Amino acid sequence: MSVAKLLSKRAHLVPGKLRISEYFFEVPLNHESPPDGNLRLFARSIERYEKPVSAIKEEAKQLPWLLYLQGGPGFGCRSPQNYGWTEKALDKGYQIIFLDQRGTGMSSTVTEQTLARHGGPMAQAIYLRHFRADSIVEDCEAIRRNLTAEQPEENRKWSIIGQSFGGFCCLNYLSA
Repeated sequence: MSVAKLLSKRAHLVPGKLRISEYFFEVPLNHESPPDGNLRLFARSIERYEKPVSAIKEEAKQLPWLLYLQGGPGFGCRSPQNYGWTEKALDKGYQIIFLDQRGTGMSSTVTEQTLARHGGPMAQAIYLRHFRADSIVEDCEAIRRNLTAEQPEENRKWSIIGQSFGGFCCLNYLSA
């Protein structure tokens, strides 16, 4: 199984509230045959950010991850503050990662123009096979391996939640 390559990461703060990090990863188009090309995936994570009154030197604690897979397919994730359940997850101590699944949002998208580059209808159908739930699950695993690589083995798991098509991907993930 592959590990996603981190292409870039940038973070910004919502003072007194959140640390928001934006990631771009590279994953194989076909996890079974990595030389077939790559896709770029976008993800945004949030965690609580509360600046203490006085600076106390504390060891940084790695929070557990909660992966959110949105519905669709075809839509990217909205801004993290736009989901009613995020406050509860943050209150429980999670950092949440919102993934624009392959073909959606700020990840490598599928458009009429990108499909046309792959030839006729049969070649396009073969290309589109790489945008199914099983490939999205492989992407999630590759990203999890990247984000948890520095953690002890017992802390490398993450929780998942999905809505609509994202829920279908979660079921695929759990049965893989």
